Amino acid sequence: MLPSRLEQLLPHHRYETIWKRLAGWIGHRVRAILLKQWKTPRRCYQAAMQLTPNDRAARLIAGNLNRYWATSGQSMNMIVTTKHLTGWGLYDLRQHAR
Repeated sequence: MLPSRLEQLLPHHRYETIWKRLAGWIGHRVRAILLKQWKTPRRCYQAAMQLTPNDRAARLIAGNLNRYWATSGQSMNMIVTTKHLTGWGLYDLRQHAR
């Protein structure tokens, strides 16, 4: 938990929002890094198909591979969910906010 002085300065609802926003940003960043690792559209498509049976989403992501940050948003959320990230060992800060 936060130190008592910090708790006095920040109301509970304020740092709860901060944790949620930070968790969202970290997830977005991890998805962008995955796209950079996959490098080629073919590899991106194959990796996406291993994670989900959604062929349309896999093709969409593979086709927009050069736009890492934009593609790692809503499109990539269909394939790499928060459940995947926590399964890979990434701590979900949204649980910390509660």
